[in-house]
Formats: sequence, structure tokens, C-alpha cells
Amino acid sequence: MIRPVRPVVRWLVAGYGRVGRCHVAAIRQTPGARLAGIVTLDDTDLPDVPCFDALADAVDAARPDAVIVAAPHDSHRELAIEAIEAGIPVLCEKPVGRDAAEAAEIRAAAERRGVPAGVVLNQRVCRHPRWVRTLLEDGAFRCRSVSIRGALPALGGWNVDPGRSGGGLLRTVGIHYLDLLRFWFGEAERIAGTLAGEPVDDLAQLVLRYPGVQANVDLTAMSPRASGPVSIRLQSGDGHIRLSGHCVDDFAGVPPPPEREPVPEGLTYGPGHLSIVRESTQGLLDGRGFPLPLAEHMPLLRLLDSIYTEAAANRPFVFEPS
Repeated sequence: MIRPVRPVVRWLVAGYGRVGRCHVAAIRQTPGARLAGIVTLDDTDLPDVPCFDALADAVDAARPDAVIVAAPHDSHRELAIEAIEAGIPVLCEKPVGRDAAEAAEIRAAAERRGVPAGVVLNQRVCRHPRWVRTLLEDGAFRCRSVSIRGALPALGGWNVDPGRSGGGLLRTVGIHYLDLLRFWFGEAERIAGTLAGEPVDDLAQLVLRYPGVQANVDLTAMSPRASGPVSIRLQSGDGHIRLSGHCVDDFAGVPPPPEREPVPEGLTYGPGHLSIVRESTQGLLDGRGFPLPLAEHMPLLRLLDSIYTEAAANRPFVFEPS
């Protein structure tokens, strides 16, 4: 059974790295949300917040209404299932484990216990990517091609340990852009490309075919710092839309986009984490659950697994997802 929630949702954040800090900042700026505590083995800069070494201790002492898992990928499965078995809804950072099998275990536990399980993919909840989807759904922009390009900082720490991360650039960062393509166009019909890098991929070049649309993805993570935000250009027969990061910075042949979202203090990766925490908080309060349920995320995780399997031979690949 789903645990009844109070008028205020008390969030526990498991993990206090860069992403965990974004969630803490988002919770503190969300009406109806409170920070119940943090699970971390590291020191924090929040003397007024209860900190715990273990999730079980935090659950017993802080009595949270929901848990955000923002720890390294190899701990997602254990932390999420532990919270679910305690009857607590779980919002898990992408990619929800190291592969689709670990995510499937989390999903199975959540369905067995009747507990909501959701996924954090902060790009798709930003205002301008949602506006693009509305244009596509309304037929106001008939996209024919998409180009996604970015030169990102080199991965480091546990992200370059394949046993902990489950993959490099594509699983850690590229997942956002594969998710946006799926959010806009549905499931890919054909995929070609290559992944390269050691010990994990730091180059991803993909060509994805959707009904009537071809998408080219070219991402690298080889330099000390990024060359700028990832650029996304959507082209139609008589217009275009270009996003720099999460915002539209150029367009033609379409109505003007809505006003840009402000980026609140502490939101290192843009306003998406705040939107997710706000929508998740309200969803728990009114019984709707999370904006992106884990079940809806599974096809993308299986696609990622297929891409990594095809790329394992260290040669260009072409396949048609079933």
C-alpha cells in the first residue's frame, strides 16, 4: 500500500554530489515540500539538516514520505528497492541503475509493493522542450531533421569505471538527448553509429530514424571544460528551431516561444530539477504519482543496452530496434 502523505511531502535525498545538491536546492524552493534529511558518507554544508550514513537509519529516524536517489549508478538498485520495501515512493535519477535489468528489478519491487517509482530526466520538463513537443503534436512544426551536437567536459571519478557507471558518455549524458528524441518523435525505427573511448565511451555518433525524421547525434567528452551548451537544431521544410541547452535561442517559421525560465540558485543543471521536484511533490499530494513513471522509461533503457551491445565489437553498427 502507498503510505499516506502529509499536506507537506518530506523528501529524503540519497546522495549529496552535484546532482544531489540540485535536488536539495529544488526541495527548498518547492511549496509543499520539506527536506527530511540526506543520506551520504561525505560531509555536508547543511548543519541544519539531519544526515545519515545509511538509508535504513534515515527511514527510521526521519520518516520521509518520498526518497530521491541521486547516488552513483551502481547504488541505485539497492537504495531504491530498500526504500520501496519500506513502502516509500522513489524518484530515481537517470539512468536508474547500470542497465535495464537493474531498473526492471526496481520496477518489479515497486509494482509488487504498490509504491510509485519515477525517473528524473530534467531536460524533458523544461519549458522550451515542452513547447517544441506541443508544436509537433499540433502540426505547427513539421520537423524533418534534428542535429544534436556538444563538446562536453571529460568524465571523471566513478563515471569512468564501467563497473560502477554501466557506460560512459551515452549512458551518463547522452541519455538526456535520446530521451528528448523519444519525447518528441516516439520510438526509433533504425539506428546506426559508433561509440568510442576507454575505459568508457567518450564519443557517441548516432543516426536515428523516426517516422519522417532523421536525427544526428554527435557528442564528445574529451576536454577539461565544455565548449558551450549542447546545441539542438530542428529543421522543417520552411522553418527551424534551435535550442542552446534548455532554451530556444533562434527560430523561424513558428510562433515565438514562451518566456525563458529563470534558473534559481543552486540549480547547476538548469530549471528542470525544480520542475520535477515541484510536479512530483504535487503528484504525491494528489495521488497522481511522478511525471515520468519508471515503466515509461524502460524502453529507452532497453535501447541503451542494445546500443552498448552493438558497440561492444568496437566497430560501426546498424540495427533496427524490435
